[in-house]
Amino acid sequence: MEAYSGLLERTRVPQPSLQRFAVIQIFEKLGSAPPHLNPDSDPGRGAITQCLSSSSSAVVDQSVRELCRLVKRSKIDISSALLELQSSLEECNPRLVDLFVKGIGFLVRFGFHRGHFDGRGFVDAPENHPFVKVLCRPEVQNELVQQIVLFVVHSKQYGLQEVCEYLKPLVTFSILRGSLESSSSFLRLLISSLVSLYCSLLNEAIPLFEMLISCLRCFSCGSTEDFTNAVVSSEFLVDAHMVVLRRLVTAGLETVWLALHVTLVKCVSVQRKSLSTSKPEIIIFRLLEHLWLQAHE
Repeated sequence: MEAYSGLLERTRVPQPSLQRFAVIQIFEKLGSAPPHLNPDSDPGRGAITQCLSSSSSAVVDQSVRELCRLVKRSKIDISSALLELQSSLEECNPRLVDLFVKGIGFLVRFGFHRGHFDGRGFVDAPENHPFVKVLCRPEVQNELVQQIVLFVVHSKQYGLQEVCEYLKPLVTFSILRGSLESSSSFLRLLISSLVSLYCSLLNEAIPLFEMLISCLRCFSCGSTEDFTNAVVSSEFLVDAHMVVLRRLVTAGLETVWLALHVTLVKCVSVQRKSLSTSKPEIIIFRLLEHLWLQAHE
């Protein structure tokens, strides 16, 4: 740590611009340091942790930016950088939460684009998903949803099917814990934001549509809160689907319109076959069937 102690001391001066400059110098030194002082060394990790643990928003903001740059330059493994940000997020001041979420969002996009991440690894262990780990702090909701939207928009060029596969463990996890009051508000914000994206994608919308319909089946409806979330989420999808169909017809994209119909019929058929006698499942099924009937008007 002695190699970085002088620069770390400068991050404590009461002047944001000087603090930022000190952080830049620390990370430049980390990026060019020999193995015993690089980001994977004990002194290097200690310096990064101290910067991210600062109470100064200027220091934390610049540190997050510089850490992401080290990842882009292949000076630190993306998993190690994510771990640093997630660990700091758990203990940081609430006013600094968004800075860490933005950094995690960037690293997720970067890793996905480089082929480091896919959704299959989180199907059986959704708690390990980077976006799920962010939910350790209730203050993250708005910024996390913003990062999820950015992830879809910036990653769909690599295949929306793969994007949805990566997000599905997060959506499923959010639905399963939606009976908690704080989780319920996040779930509704997440579903409504994904539904809005569905409305904007048009001819690219089928994978997102399939994912949302599939996730509806994860609602347990074991409580009033669960049941309300199921109904609200289904209604979001009903309204969005009608908007998409009208826009597809107006744009002359009948092929995509037909493909969405086929997808919907398949989903409703599967739901009908798995229908039990429990009242919540019946109501979810009727909402899906209502969606199918409206689509044919």
